[in-house]
Amino acid sequence: MAALLNSIRQTSKDTIVYGLGNIAVKIIGFVLIPLYTNPEFFSVDDFGIIAILDITGLVMISVMASGLPQSLMRWYWDKSYTNNQRGIFFMSLMTQLIVSVAFCLLLIPLTRQMSTTIFKTVDWSSTLKLIILASALQALNNIINTLMRLQGKSLLFTITNLSKLLIVLTLTIYFIIYRHTGVKGIYLAQAIANFLLILFV
Repeated sequence: MAALLNSIRQTSKDTIVYGLGNIAVKIIGFVLIPLYTNPEFFSVDDFGIIAILDITGLVMISVMASGLPQSLMRWYWDKSYTNNQRGIFFMSLMTQLIVSVAFCLLLIPLTRQMSTTIFKTVDWSSTLKLIILASALQALNNIINTLMRLQGKSLLFTITNLSKLLIVLTLTIYFIIYRHTGVKGIYLAQAIANFLLILFV
């Protein structure tokens, strides 16, 4: 009975901590709404373009992930592979790296055509390149986040996601307000934050 209660307490604690970590990432867009809607930095058209680009990024992450985080969760604790968990994670990470690099090599040369198709102009080509890069890095981060959850490292998971929140917020504000990069600054900040988390986690 005591073991069951401890298990329930731990599960509840992890659920709350993981929830806070996930909310921290999603709250970025909400916090930045006053900046996105400021006519000094963005037009009404820009705000609509940001929405389209965000959806594009989400689709790219889903496609690049190719179910690898779910596969890692499936096999990591499988009784047949408990002695090779490190190898399973490494294989998942390397597979994701290969997929992410392949998508970058395939899509980045096509950004002018993508920009023309979506926006009827090539002006958003460089921004699409940043979205592709940020999505590829986020797909890698998803594997690392999955490992932290599998290992029950809820505190590290939350610290990592809060760190990403602060990095993205800081860089986005810096690029938009002080470097006047416009929409491009949003995705440049995301790409840098994702890269830093992979580097240090």
